[in-house]
Amino acid sequence: MSTLFVLLKHLHVWLVLLSLGLFCIRLSWLNKHSHLLKRRLVKILPHAVDTLLALTGLGMLLLLNYQSAMPGWLSLKLFLLLAYIVFGWLAMHRKPLRKLTIALALGCFAGMIYLAVNKPLISVFDL
Repeated sequence: MSTLFVLLKHLHVWLVLLSLGLFCIRLSWLNKHSHLLKRRLVKILPHAVDTLLALTGLGMLLLLNYQSAMPGWLSLKLFLLLAYIVFGWLAMHRKPLRKLTIALALGCFAGMIYLAVNKPLISVFDL
């Protein structure tokens, strides 16, 4: 494994933790009707972190140099990422659905972590 891959992987893990932390803090502030949610940095930072997270994931994918199709676990992880984005947005913007979408977003997040750690053999056709 190259040094660049290891660096990207470690950065990716730290960004995962930071992304989850920012999501939870913003939800807490939302629940408390905090004025801190209106700050410019609070609005921009999660998007910047998530963009870096996606770029480090893409960088690792390119370094692994998959010649044909992506493994099934990675395809499922990308699907869960899209679901996490949708549920996270709904959790932040739609009060009637908040509890449900928080649970769904965190479930997607947990699923992505499970897939990243265990890399189970999943065929795309099994999905």
